Amino acid sequence: MQRIVIVGARHRGWNAERSYQTQEATEHDTDAVAELLTKSAVEHGEFIVLSLGCDIGFGRMVLASCEDRKIPFVEVRIKRSRKVPKDIYELLHIARHAALFELGEEFHLFIAGSRISNLEDFVQRLEIGEDKRPYYVYDEQSRIVSTNQS
Repeated sequence: MQRIVIVGARHRGWNAERSYQTQEATEHDTDAVAELLTKSAVEHGEFIVLSLGCDIGFGRMVLASCEDRKIPFVEVRIKRSRKVPKDIYELLHIARHAALFELGEEFHLFIAGSRISNLEDFVQRLEIGEDKRPYYVYDEQSRIVSTNQS
């Protein structure tokens, strides 16, 4: 069974008040993920989606899309206490990405426009390495901006 990682920057599409995603961003992302899931079903038959941060934003949308289509889904999660220092908190995010990196066979990363997020560690793991597993990096309009596929 193909293991497909679909992750996105937590704050993709948030408006100035950092409330839930704007309608435009949600439509771009929802449409892109729906197309990706349909394409994956055709290409791979059976597959499982791995993601993270499924309580709000992009991750919640990926989870809901998989549930609607009855696609097997795993959320990689690290639970912490509120008193964890910021440097440890950032390392926990990097460790979570490392777990997905080890588990995944195909990667779809939906980055923030600023490219300032801990998701950049994940992008760098894929872009710098000698790894041949397929990866796709999408901008905030859900266009592919980087890939190792032709």
